Amino acid sequence: MARIKDPKISVRARAQRFLQGIAKRLHWNTGVDLEEAIPKGSPIALPQSELTDEFLIREYAGISDVEAATPGAINRAKAKAAKRQRDDIEETDRYFRRAEKKKTVNGTIITADVSLDELRKREHSEKYFEEAKAKAAEIVAPEWPTQDRSCVVKDKDGNVMLVYLSWHWATQRGRIKTYTSGPKKGERIIIWDGIPKRFLTRFQHDMQDLFSRCTVPWFNDGEKERHPDDGPLMRWQWVGDDGWYYEHKYLCHHFEQWEEQAKATLQRSKPSSDLRGKTEEEFLFNVSKLYNDHLITSLIEAWVLRWFPDEHKKLKESFENGHWVSTEYPAYAKKSGIFLGRVTLWKLQTSLHRDAKDVLCVIFCCGKFQGGELILPDIGLKFRYEPGTVVIFYSQALYHMINTWEPLRREHDDPFTSGRISRVYTTWVPTDEKLRGPDGANKAHKYWLPTTEGYKD
Repeated sequence: MARIKDPKISVRARAQRFLQGIAKRLHWNTGVDLEEAIPKGSPIALPQSELTDEFLIREYAGISDVEAATPGAINRAKAKAAKRQRDDIEETDRYFRRAEKKKTVNGTIITADVSLDELRKREHSEKYFEEAKAKAAEIVAPEWPTQDRSCVVKDKDGNVMLVYLSWHWATQRGRIKTYTSGPKKGERIIIWDGIPKRFLTRFQHDMQDLFSRCTVPWFNDGEKERHPDDGPLMRWQWVGDDGWYYEHKYLCHHFEQWEEQAKATLQRSKPSSDLRGKTEEEFLFNVSKLYNDHLITSLIEAWVLRWFPDEHKKLKESFENGHWVSTEYPAYAKKSGIFLGRVTLWKLQTSLHRDAKDVLCVIFCCGKFQGGELILPDIGLKFRYEPGTVVIFYSQALYHMINTWEPLRREHDDPFTSGRISRVYTTWVPTDEKLRGPDGANKAHKYWLPTTEGYKD
């Protein structure tokens, strides 16, 4: 029997109802959330543009006026975002699977003549440091080859030590694809495997907001061995201007849970002071900027699951038992990822070191600079480390450093200051071990915030 249309319902209303039905089906198929409401009891209501995720809506739906966007348009934008991310991950994964199947030797799968277990067992001694330092001095030379295409590095026993995500050639049936029309006709098609530029721009904007209000020392004494030649200021220039401009450098450890050096005997982990801040206002501002990276952390989690499944299982368990920011303050932070720590280096150089406490390390950078290659002397590799490149590796086993970089001149219409910003995601080994298991959640301090009576547990 034919469906009779109600003449009292406008064409626009019927169209909206139809689109809402599609949105529901997309939600069932993709798990995309349909609503972003302010949870009751939130301390401060964020601007509406933040809660509807203005960035996603504009990028994926082409809508300039977010407030005028219909629910259907918002839902379609979110579904499109989820699909695009899945497609990007699958395309990159196909590239690696083809290389593994064909046992490619063109630099996609690299086997290093070392043992991951043996590297892990090394003491943090002057002997091993000097050996790595001597090798690093060779690698930084311009004539040493630079790896710039996506690859996986394994040890001689087949264990994955490092995953490098940058770019690869698009192929079809074993042949490199080229553009068939337009201004790029005949050129090879490049697939970007790292963090999309649109995500990086958002991240850089948030970090510039965060560090423009930062008042903590640029780093503490314990960090000087990693930045021995660095000073507290970075200088840069405008295009067409020979004068010098200066800004402070910073290093911040924003951990939901960790073990402080002086209090390692605590039965429970605790949030870092950098995350807590000095006031509730400072804490909420920090969180609104730091946890606006959920698009990046969800992408990173997919790659950790792909290449480090055992570590993913452990990290996910400790994360579930230890995370609290997105639970207590959902209006300020979206739950995403598997790491309890975010380390941000604002305009800092980084010298040779190993991270003794990291379970696994994920790094990327952004900004405008030249130089800054990633050096790994234990495996004799130098990687091009440009904005958006992602590196996942065992930083407690591999010595690593960032080659010296210089800020590029700033264009007059550029809203960002020049220089390099680096982000590290990690969870410390003691924290991970403490928070896993049936009693793990009881070993985490949750939402310590400053009050007139001191920190509350």
